[in-house]
Amino acid sequence: TIGPRMTSILDPAISPDGSKVAVRGRMEQAETDHLYVLEGGSANRLTDNEGAERHMIWSPDGSRIAYSIQNQGGVSNLYSRAADGSGGDRSIIESEGMHKWYPSWSPDASTVVFHTNNPETQARDLWYVDVASGRTTVLVDDEGIQALARTSHDGRFVAYQSDQDGQLEIYVTTLPKSDARWRV
Repeated sequence: TIGPRMTSILDPAISPDGSKVAVRGRMEQAETDHLYVLEGGSANRLTDNEGAERHMIWSPDGSRIAYSIQNQGGVSNLYSRAADGSGGDRSIIESEGMHKWYPSWSPDASTVVFHTNNPETQARDLWYVDVASGRTTVLVDDEGIQALARTSHDGRFVAYQSDQDGQLEIYVTTLPKSDARWRV
């Protein structure tokens, strides 16, 4: 067991050194989901945003945690915060119109891959953002749903879930973008 008893714990992400777990959680049922870091028997709440926070993932060096925030009536955007809780939210990508979910860092933390969700059409595609410049690029926008991307340890590939062949399967593509895709 790690951390104290909480009303809700979702989206667990283990730190690179294996000593901590970042989660979306609530201490009380009526609370909004926030980013907590669990270590030993304690829970350290890192954020105090009004919106719901989810989809936590540690940077490769363990210094930052990326996550999405959805404010009431808005779309989810991606942010990061120092893993020790210092400082505030740092925007990875903010825009209107599409949710940005499930970030995945490149090994050097220069790029974050994520999937979008258009609330009007429910289309889901993979994008990536250059963290320094904020420039975004579509990675995969095939027919159907592309979601839950994870970048390989060498940063050359991205595994993701897709239903492009009629059922949910795992596919791999290259990073940066190419037309190469194969089902695992």
